[in-house]
Amino acid sequence: MPESYQRQKGRSRGGVWKVLLSDARLVWQLMRDERVPWYLKLIPAAAVIYAVSPVDLMPLDPIDDAAVVSGAFYLFKALCPREVVAEYTGAVVSGRAESAQSGGNENERQGQ
Repeated sequence: MPESYQRQKGRSRGGVWKVLLSDARLVWQLMRDERVPWYLKLIPAAAVIYAVSPVDLMPLDPIDDAAVVSGAFYLFKALCPREVVAEYTGAVVSGRAESAQSGGNENERQGQ
């Protein structure tokens, strides 16, 4: 097997789950941030309530729930203030979500 195929195959393993987990972490951090308006926080909350409720709009059980939650997360991130999303996007990707919550990166705190 070509080496490039092996590298590509290795990267895609767990890729969807990593993206979903990263999205969930980002949404969680944005939900906790007081700079995000309270009414925007209703979007992911309503989607999660829909996902766990026994009422379904479409009879495609896990597929419609995943679509609703994914769409709600996308809409929520799109409507949140860009600077807040950018701050947390870097923190979630690098695994520093708590440092972003506590006031930004080290360079901003030092005034550089």
